[in-house]
Amino acid sequence: MSTPHDPQHNQPNQFPGPDGQGTPQNIPPQGYPAPQGYGAPQPGGPQQPHGQQPVYGQPQGYGPQAAHGQQAGHPGQTEPPRKKNLPLIIGAAVVALAVLGLGIAAAMGAFGTKDDDTSPTPQPSAAETSDGGQAAPNSLKGVVEAYLNALAKGDAKAALALITPLSNADLSLLTDEVLKDSLTRAPITDIQVSEPEGTDSPTVKASYKLGDEVVEDEYKFNGDDKKIFSPLTELGLHSVKKITTTVNGVDPKTDNPVVFPGSYMVASDNEYLEVEGELPILKRNSQDHATTSLTIKVSQAGVDMYRSKVIPEAEACLASKNLDPGCGMPLGDTLDDGTTLAEGSITRTQNAEAQSTLRNITPQPGNDVPTVITARDFGSFEVSATCTEPSGESGECGVIGFGKNGLSWPNASIDLNDPELKVIWEYQ
Repeated sequence: MSTPHDPQHNQPNQFPGPDGQGTPQNIPPQGYPAPQGYGAPQPGGPQQPHGQQPVYGQPQGYGPQAAHGQQAGHPGQTEPPRKKNLPLIIGAAVVALAVLGLGIAAAMGAFGTKDDDTSPTPQPSAAETSDGGQAAPNSLKGVVEAYLNALAKGDAKAALALITPLSNADLSLLTDEVLKDSLTRAPITDIQVSEPEGTDSPTVKASYKLGDEVVEDEYKFNGDDKKIFSPLTELGLHSVKKITTTVNGVDPKTDNPVVFPGSYMVASDNEYLEVEGELPILKRNSQDHATTSLTIKVSQAGVDMYRSKVIPEAEACLASKNLDPGCGMPLGDTLDDGTTLAEGSITRTQNAEAQSTLRNITPQPGNDVPTVITARDFGSFEVSATCTEPSGESGECGVIGFGKNGLSWPNASIDLNDPELKVIWEYQ
């Protein structure tokens, strides 16, 4: 006697054997899974006996009930001929399920689910590789677009990768720092690029805004080379080459560096000097070869420093009673006519106008050595002394001698490379 958990207890479609044990019927052969959720299809062979009504709602996986008046399971009763067809039926159901599953998968792949992102997975663009680096554009127009966009972003490295500069060019200013400083004053916007023209030496025309100005340019290519040939222009620094300058904060290696289109501020690296001219210099395109006149002048910091050192020394020299007051302008004790001057009796005086000239002295950079700043016009002064003539007569006298040493100011110079910034007085 089986327990309720016995696998043979109350199995459907069982026929009692001779000894009372049930022999399972309609159980799938080993290796074939039982259909899930579908009733076994009716065989397409013998029809049901006349007058038999189809049975609805019979349990799934069970065979049809016996015809009216027939008892199932009697010994010697012929088994319905569906056992031999059951593997084919199950196989067909499995195939149908597989086809249905493939259809559902295909539909999900095509349309996605409600939560899926229906857009395709982004692929690397022509100007960007899968690892985030830059790849060469596929067309000449694309090269020019990538070049100008790199300039607009301040990416000098990306821009350089798309051009072929002249072999002997000074590239020291083709850096992100220089380019980004330029963009603060003159951003590059509204880039428009045309299709290439020509075949052997194709050109590509483009336009963009540099600051508020619309600029047009034309870029050249050599044959099949997909790099722009020398789209750079030179920044002439010849007139200020005698001092150390910076361009947008970077030291150029030569006085003729090449630059991208942009805005360039030239400055002295010495706080006491400055570059004067039409600044910043705007290089509009690769064809902009205009030169800008630049000059060197003493900065306000340099003027203030110079006055703070020179004026006190000059005033001390004016106040001195000695023949040699300092300031590099000693006065001889004997005049040309033999008159002698008494030591300690010398008076040097300036009128109000001359005093104003002294207080507002402005030095200039040297022509040959701009880092030596010099001034000479400190305002005239008059000299008087106790004089003794050759005859022996003595008294107060005025000492006159146009251009004579000791009766006019010498140059007062300061070498800006001298850590002590010492004042040097000397006649030229």
